[in-house]
Amino acid sequence: MQIVPSSEGYFRIPPDETAISDATETIGGASCPVLIVGDRLAQSGGVEEAVRLAESIGAKVYATSYSEMNFPTDHPLFFGLIGAGTPHGRSVLAENDVVVAIGTNVFPGFFYFEGHALSDDTSLIHIDSAQREIGKSEPTDIGIAADPRRALQELNESLHSSTTGTFREEVEGRLSNIKKEARERESQVGSASGGIFASDGNSHMSAERMMQEVAKVLPDDVVIADDSVTSRVAIHSAMSFNEPGSIHGERGGALGWGMGGALGIKLAHPNRPVVAIVGDGSAMMTVQSLWTAANLDIPVVYIICNNRSYRILKLNMDVYKNEVLKEDNPSSKYLAMDFPNPMPLAKIAEAMGIFAREIDSVEDIVPTLTTALKLGKPALLDVSIDGSV
Repeated sequence: MQIVPSSEGYFRIPPDETAISDATETIGGASCPVLIVGDRLAQSGGVEEAVRLAESIGAKVYATSYSEMNFPTDHPLFFGLIGAGTPHGRSVLAENDVVVAIGTNVFPGFFYFEGHALSDDTSLIHIDSAQREIGKSEPTDIGIAADPRRALQELNESLHSSTTGTFREEVEGRLSNIKKEARERESQVGSASGGIFASDGNSHMSAERMMQEVAKVLPDDVVIADDSVTSRVAIHSAMSFNEPGSIHGERGGALGWGMGGALGIKLAHPNRPVVAIVGDGSAMMTVQSLWTAANLDIPVVYIICNNRSYRILKLNMDVYKNEVLKEDNPSSKYLAMDFPNPMPLAKIAEAMGIFAREIDSVEDIVPTLTTALKLGKPALLDVSIDGSV
C-alpha cells in the first residue's frame, strides 16, 4: 500500500466583519477589560497580536492553561494562570466589565461550581478556532469562530482606526495602574519566595527556592518540559517564557507525560538543551522513559521535584471539602497519598547508566545542574523539596 501525505491545509478562517465591528464597539466602551488566553492562541501564532491588543486597550492578561507560550510571562500586563471558573477566579474577574477569551475553553475546571463564572454585567467576547467551544458553558455576547491570529489582526486594525483621544487617555490610565500593581505584586512574590526552607520550618527547601537555583544556570535557548504539577507556580515565579516553543506542558490533568514527552521534544530540537521538570509521582508513572533515554542516548536533563507524596491529590481534596462540599471543619487523612519509602529515582537512573544525583541542599543544585547540562547525555537530579499542604 502506498501512503501519500496530504498537502498542507488552509485553516486560517477569517472572522465575520460584523462580529469584529461589534467587538470593537464593546471593547471601546469598556472601563476594565481583561484578556484570558489559551493554547490555541499560541498554536495560531497569534501571541504578538494578543500583546498588541492588551497594550492598546489597557488590559490585564491571564492564562487558563500554559502548555505553550501563550503570552510573554515577564510582560507587565501578564498576571499568570487563573482558574476562571473557580471561586477565586470568579472573584478576580468580578471587577471586569469586558472579558476577551482567546483560543481557550470557557472556562475549564477540575471541579464543578454552581452558577456562571462571570456576572450578568460582564460582556464576554470569545475568539476561538474551536467553534464547538463558543457559547458552550458560559453565556457569550460575541462569539467569533475564526483563526485567533487573523481575528486579532482584524480586531486590532479596527480598534486602531476607530478609537478616540478620550479612549486612549483612559487606556494610559489603566496601563499605569496595572503596571504599578504588577510591580507591587512582584515585590510581594519575591519576598515570599526568598526563604531556603518551607514556612513550617521543616528541613526541606521550598519549591520556589529550588526553582530560583535552577533558573540561575539554565541556558537562554533551553526548552522546558513542565510536568511539575504542584511546583508549576514556582517555575513561573522563577523563570520567564517569552519565545514560542520555550515551554511545553499538559492541560486536562494528565500526569506522567513529561518523562517521555521530553524525549520527543529533544528529538524535535536536537540543537537546543531540553530540561524536564517533573514531580516524583508523575515520574514514577512513566519511569521506563529513562531506559529509552539511556539506550538511545537522548540527552535530556530531568529535574525531579521530590515531595514524597501525591501532593496534587491532597490539594484537590482540600478544595473539594472546603469549596465544593463547604464543610465547616474539613479534615483529611490523605489516605495513600504519601510515600513512606521515597521513590529512589536517582538510583533507578544510575542502574540504567544515567548520571544521577540526589540533592537535599540548596547549595548543590547549581554545580550539579551545571555538570549535567555539560555532559551532553541523559541526566537526572532528584531534588528533595517541601511537600506540606
